[in-house]
Amino acid sequence: MLIFFNVFLFLFTLPHLIVSTRCYFCTSMLSSDIDDSAKEAMKNLVYTNFNPPPTHELCALSDDIEFRIVQQIDCGDDRCVLVKAFEKNLHFVMRGCEKSLSRVAPLEPSCTTGSPSVCVCESDLCNHSPISNSPANIALILLFIAFMW
Repeated sequence: MLIFFNVFLFLFTLPHLIVSTRCYFCTSMLSSDIDDSAKEAMKNLVYTNFNPPPTHELCALSDDIEFRIVQQIDCGDDRCVLVKAFEKNLHFVMRGCEKSLSRVAPLEPSCTTGSPSVCVCESDLCNHSPISNSPANIALILLFIAFMW
């Protein structure tokens, strides 16, 4: 029975290991409350370090039920990135594939704290939020537990 369970888990996770990673692909819009000089400074900072994806009104609202309509992109063997900056009136989010989004050296697969923060993850649509709960991750954890048992 244990062998059947392990084979089932392997077959369940196999498509996630072969198929390329899908990531959300968007940039949030800046609030109209932000003055022009702050917008210009933010624009310079973003374009110096990143190639921003197209804007989408729901990009910063991952808890919204309609968030699932935000554009997704096939990233091949790349990782997903989530960049967030939240301070006073500034609410900025950018999501995409690491290689096409980042103009800087490869990022570590983790999350930085503070604002701005950068999260890099490796499973489908994991740039929805900083912590990924994809079926592949859960299955891999179960597989590990089954082998340890």
